[in-house]
Amino acid sequence: MNFDEDYKLDNYLNSIKAVFIMFKTKPFFNHISKLNDIDKVVEYISNSFNDITFSSRVISAIKTSIKNSYKSADNDIDEQFLLTKPYRKYLLPLLLLALPDDFEIEYDLECILASFNYKVEKLQKYDITSKILVFTEGKTDGVYLEPALLNLNPRMADCFQFIPMESIQSGCSELKKYMEICINSNLKSKIIFIFDSDSSGYESYSAAKESNRYIKKMLLPNDDIFSNYPCYDLDNNIVKKDIYQKAVTVELMYPKETFTFNGALSPIRWNGYNEKLKQYQGQLSDKSKTQKNIKEIIKNKDFNNDDNRFKRLVSLFDSMIKIYQI
Repeated sequence: MNFDEDYKLDNYLNSIKAVFIMFKTKPFFNHISKLNDIDKVVEYISNSFNDITFSSRVISAIKTSIKNSYKSADNDIDEQFLLTKPYRKYLLPLLLLALPDDFEIEYDLECILASFNYKVEKLQKYDITSKILVFTEGKTDGVYLEPALLNLNPRMADCFQFIPMESIQSGCSELKKYMEICINSNLKSKIIFIFDSDSSGYESYSAAKESNRYIKKMLLPNDDIFSNYPCYDLDNNIVKKDIYQKAVTVELMYPKETFTFNGALSPIRWNGYNEKLKQYQGQLSDKSKTQKNIKEIIKNKDFNNDDNRFKRLVSLFDSMIKIYQI
């Protein structure tokens, strides 16, 4: 089937209808057939999410989807419109985020992933039914972690499937949103959401819903090297600071020689100030060069499980294994 036209019609429509049925039982939504109430609905939805900013394009898509889905006098759902991209991409994730915790309905995993804007041809390349799915914060994080796991712990690598993030919106707030959609969807699939341990990642991790039996969240692990790490201060001088939960990203899980240049660790530069955490967001000053070095390790398969250089990656993978007690 063509996903954009008719993908998993029964499963998709049934799950969408369930969301609408739930909303129609709420007093606020009983009179949505009046088109002049659409702005109120959009305002209601928008106000439900503290960390999402809606562009005019998204607002327009939400309004259009509501108009089409409630255009008839008896509030019949417009099934054809539910299959269109604006609905899948914008309104479905928002409705799922707004579901109450006690709303019992189980969604199809592929439909949920499709709501993240994945295409069916992308999904067909991956085993998303029998393996533990892993979502990461950055677009390249899974690209760096998957080959490392395969080489450092090949026996356990077959248990996990890293979901590529390059084709969908990424970042800590998006990762939090994806996690909460999966929890509210009552999925019975095992999924791990790995947040960076920098300021923004830690904030999103802390604000995300608690893990349940199936959906888990975790931060990148700590290490001694992070407790006294070189950073630029506001006067561009090098000082040593603890950077855990302030500037630790996936790149820093790799051996320190990947982020060592001219005999010194690549310093952290501070940029945006996080008002809630009262601290700055940090980033490697030589991130692009570090990524190039990581790609060389992956290309040459230069991994050794007995080598202490890879202890941070091993610690991360051990945490992933223990989270489900594999």
